[in-house]
Amino acid sequence: MKTIDTLIRAAYPLIYIVTYEEKRVEACIKDVASERNRQFLTWSCIDGIVRSNTSNESTKDPLSALGYVSGFREPAMFVFMDFHPFMDDPMIVRKLRELADTLTQSKTLIIVSPILKLPFELEKQVTVIDWPLPDKDDISHLLDDVVEKMKPRLNLSISPDEREGIIKSSMGLRWMR
Repeated sequence: MKTIDTLIRAAYPLIYIVTYEEKRVEACIKDVASERNRQFLTWSCIDGIVRSNTSNESTKDPLSALGYVSGFREPAMFVFMDFHPFMDDPMIVRKLRELADTLTQSKTLIIVSPILKLPFELEKQVTVIDWPLPDKDDISHLLDDVVEKMKPRLNLSISPDEREGIIKSSMGLRWMR
């Protein structure tokens, strides 16, 4: 979250996050958007632009969606899910290059995808982040939350050795919440 917040404050216009954990990343970006008093909007080729749980059907097309971003006047963070298949289209590349030059300090476009597909033309304008799997501290906090929530119903407790074993066994797994 700190890295994303730093990039947003430094006015990086285009960010590309490589991860399979889009829900975890989306939650992080949503928190940063809230802290920065920005609108939080997502895009997918299924729903188009989604704002406050309302989808805009006319923005399912990626070029239309980028046009929407370009014309949006409020401070915002746009998260485009699985945009990598469209990076071969010269019109998409051109529009992203134009957006990189015109996005203001108050607007950021973030691409979230499990695959890094970045055309040569965009390499200098896009900042890439490789989002890691949860580390030991992340898993420890998640385990504490689960135990706390289950304790009243199941009278659940785990020993320090069991706790350590669960954490070690969970290393390398995706975040599931």
